[in-house]
Amino acid sequence: ADRRRAQSEELVNFMLVDLQKQAFEAARPDLTLGIAAKADAYFSSLPEEDFDDNALSQKALGLRQSGEALIDQGKLSEALPPLFESLLIAERLSNIRPEDTKTQIELSNSYFYVGHVHFLRGEMTQARTYFEATLPIVDNAVSSEPQNAEWLKERGYAYTNMGRILELEGLLDRAHGVYERVMETNMRLHQLAPDNREWELEVGFAHNNLGKLLVALGNLKNAREHYRADVEIKERIYKSDTSKNEWRNYHAVSQFFYGQILAAMGDLQEAEGRLTAAKSEFGQLKTMSPDAAYLDVRLARVDRELADVYWAQGDIELAASHAESSIARLDRLSATDTSNVSWQRDLADSIALAADLARRNGNPTAISAYLGRGAPIAERLYEQEPDNIYTQRIYINMMLIDALANATTETAQSSA
Repeated sequence: ADRRRAQSEELVNFMLVDLQKQAFEAARPDLTLGIAAKADAYFSSLPEEDFDDNALSQKALGLRQSGEALIDQGKLSEALPPLFESLLIAERLSNIRPEDTKTQIELSNSYFYVGHVHFLRGEMTQARTYFEATLPIVDNAVSSEPQNAEWLKERGYAYTNMGRILELEGLLDRAHGVYERVMETNMRLHQLAPDNREWELEVGFAHNNLGKLLVALGNLKNAREHYRADVEIKERIYKSDTSKNEWRNYHAVSQFFYGQILAAMGDLQEAEGRLTAAKSEFGQLKTMSPDAAYLDVRLARVDRELADVYWAQGDIELAASHAESSIARLDRLSATDTSNVSWQRDLADSIALAADLARRNGNPTAISAYLGRGAPIAERLYEQEPDNIYTQRIYINMMLIDALANATTETAQSSA
């Protein structure tokens, strides 16, 4: 009986670690859910006397993986229960094993995923609470074993999440300091094993953090250098093994951000090339994983950026069609879960762009239609998260487009 139980535990561990790693690398949340369901069926069949700490730890991992996959599919309401159950188990195990660093790190991960759902729903107070709970755990882990690469990686993750909160709250200088700390941590991580591609990716992510923050601060020149460094890292790693969809996704994201900064700085031709390449890669991933909602968001964002690029190049029709494509994709997505504030923000941003394109093209009927759809969304978001700098930008943009359109109309009427 002991041998059979040990074999079962070994099989479940293989499913939750090795198979799930393959599903993640393939960018297949549907496979992740299937594997987690099989593991859950095993735990449900266990007699209570066989449910030891190891089984509890495996169950918590399976629940967390289910929650992760549901987030990737855009099912936030469905993701929260398994993630919260996983957190309760992790808290129980951390009390049993207070000196075991790995158990404490598992608790930190559980705090993060519950906080991440709140973050996506625009519930920043709750998100901050859970994200802040991770910081002393990762700091203690690194203090106890400063050369442990896994603990350094976890510390980079935890501080990145806090940087996201500070950034959205408009505390940009503080966020910059946090992201610099993440860069320092991830550079130490990479130096421990220079040939480890996963650790090198973390340096790329740190460059991306700093690039986005510097854009918000208006420092486009330095932002471009960070984005360039990021895309070079991701490109080198992806080309070393193009079968890994996880790396393809990272590469596409970096292409997108680099294309975005190039467009902002007027390098339209290279911007178009980078954005088109990102769209192609996201599209390929979407074909392989049609239920991955995060890919819909990324495709919609690329279309929004391409619309601006095509307008700047003088192709009005192509700009309008890409703006419409972005809106249509986000419309479909938002209808599946109205609690996802991140999607609502993206939708309002795309509608604002379409309204501005219509304004520049002198189409008052289209302006009115777009503002009629987008302004209520922006107003609702602003009421819900008035301190979010990206929501503020969208809300102000809507009002500015409306004011400019009215001024143009009044000028035309005066001339007539």
